Amino acid sequence: MRRIHIVIVTSSKPWVNDKKYFIKNGFKKIDKAPPYFELLVKQFKEAPLPTFNSGWEDRALAYGDGITVLYSDQCPIIDYAIQNISDAAKECDKEIKFHRIDNYIEAQNAPSPYGTFNIIINGKFITHRIFDKQRYIEIFKNVLLCHDI
Repeated sequence: MRRIHIVIVTSSKPWVNDKKYFIKNGFKKIDKAPPYFELLVKQFKEAPLPTFNSGWEDRALAYGDGITVLYSDQCPIIDYAIQNISDAAKECDKEIKFHRIDNYIEAQNAPSPYGTFNIIINGKFITHRIFDKQRYIEIFKNVLLCHDI
């Protein structure tokens, strides 16, 4: 096997690796994507560098109005997040569309670089982070302007 480079996605937010360790070990930042993701590479041989996909906003818009949750079976804590989101939506009298990411193509075409868990509200990427029910209620209040929740 020919190693050309190692690539990692980093962020200053939880659930994604912090770049400090990688920079210290010879990785270089080569791309960034909204809202706070960075693509780092450690290159072993001269070759074209990878990049993030583009069109994040358009991919999020494709999910339309309402709340959509994209998820994969990457981590057992996803079940906890889905339960919390479901409970929060029920408490807020909101419906949610769930879409399971089944393959790498769907993950690569997610509306954020964190291709295994995304919350989209009204066609806008909101977060990739996993929270408790109360935090999801706050998100629904703030984003959907549901003052009567």
